[in-house]
Amino acid sequence: MTDNKDPIVISCNIVEKEIRRLIETGRLKTDMTFLSSKLHYEYSLLEKTLKRAIEKLLDCGRKDIVVIYGDVCLGFEYEMKELVDDYGIVKVDAIIN
Repeated sequence: MTDNKDPIVISCNIVEKEIRRLIETGRLKTDMTFLSSKLHYEYSLLEKTLKRAIEKLLDCGRKDIVVIYGDVCLGFEYEMKELVDDYGIVKVDAIIN
């Protein structure tokens, strides 16, 4: 576990292996929350779960949250970006093909 000075990342577990490798090699210093890739089957479930994860971290006083999800993981009208902006946190720009 890192200290509270490092950002905390919420990501789909589809990239878990790659992110864990970055952490192991010291190229990334962060705490991680991985959500199931199966949530992609239903936008509303992904949105609800992601909101719950963000709010839980915010309730713990964490404001340095970074979301790693594809730009269209909640739809093709920038819904993911809008959700993240509503919380005032950071999203890595990414398009997953």
